[in-house]
Amino acid sequence: MSDEKKEAGSLESAISDQERRDKLKEVDAALARAEAKEVPGAPVRTSKQMLLDATAMEAKDLEHYYRYVNSDDPNKPVVRQADGFSRVPTAEAEKYGIKTEVHGMILMRQPREKHVMRVTKQKERNAELLEAHNREVEATAEAVAKVLRDKHGLNISTERLLVRE
Repeated sequence: MSDEKKEAGSLESAISDQERRDKLKEVDAALARAEAKEVPGAPVRTSKQMLLDATAMEAKDLEHYYRYVNSDDPNKPVVRQADGFSRVPTAEAEKYGIKTEVHGMILMRQPREKHVMRVTKQKERNAELLEAHNREVEATAEAVAKVLRDKHGLNISTERLLVRE
């Protein structure tokens, strides 16, 4: 009888192990579906992204920043050339299996220093724009305080006029 109990116990544990694996697979699939709903943007390897992928060149050539430029608008490549971009030679791109022209897009590159400088300027400008409204409100409060002081004889500080949250 003890042998029968051992066999029954091992059968139950085998079934429960299989059930656990199935349950884990279900939970894993549910988590993947939930993540797909919460993470914005397209999947990493869509067909368009695969066509416009120059990461092989970027990995080998760290001195340049690469981007595809829309050539349907004739002004875009000209503007990018004024920003320091130059067209990537076809022979150089083909070494890495990359196309230089894809559906009206041209592969161009820019020296990394210029790119970093441009991104830094953009960040500084964005930070300035985030604070610009505060400076305008402070200037308005100072103007109101001056009018109250000059015309009405009331001495009210600008800090009292401002509401800071």
